[in-house]
Amino acid sequence: MMIRAIFVLGLALLTGGCARIVSVAEALQQPVDSKIYLACNIWYQNPADISSVNYQQGGRYIRFGTEINVIDANENRIDFKDLEGNRYTIRYDKDMMMLPIQNYIREIFTLKSKAEMTKGIEPDYLDAIERGSVIRGMTRAEVKMACGPPPAFRTPDQLNSTWIYFLAKNKTFRVIFSGSQVEMIMSLND
Repeated sequence: MMIRAIFVLGLALLTGGCARIVSVAEALQQPVDSKIYLACNIWYQNPADISSVNYQQGGRYIRFGTEINVIDANENRIDFKDLEGNRYTIRYDKDMMMLPIQNYIREIFTLKSKAEMTKGIEPDYLDAIERGSVIRGMTRAEVKMACGPPPAFRTPDQLNSTWIYFLAKNKTFRVIFSGSQVEMIMSLND
């Protein structure tokens, strides 16, 4: 009886601890020999432990348009490196992001180069995106390049007129749109 209980517990630990593998190439419908780029700026304090919420603290971020190579991905994390060999791990929190990781992958990665993504963007807006800032008049797509997708647990629908982003766990800012353009940016303390 005791041996059976140990076997069942061991089997549960073995199978329960394994996260399902996710194919980034499949999620992006990546053609053979095409490249993957960051669709948005991704902030981090520790490159080995980046939150999918994209807390915009610390001043260090990987710039949108950076070409990357995916090393590994599963339901809980995405490991990738840039062309300089710097390795990064995004810890995916499905409870906070409230969408399947494949959708999240399509939000943060793209098959479009930086030149393709920024074609037609006015210089002032492009400069703000490069700095990871939001300014009045930017479009929703430009805000997403600058700050990433807004976390769904605070912005459940990207068609909403207000998007909430996190500077830190208890410090947010709100981007308010009028139609498709930024009308106002407000700092909040939660």
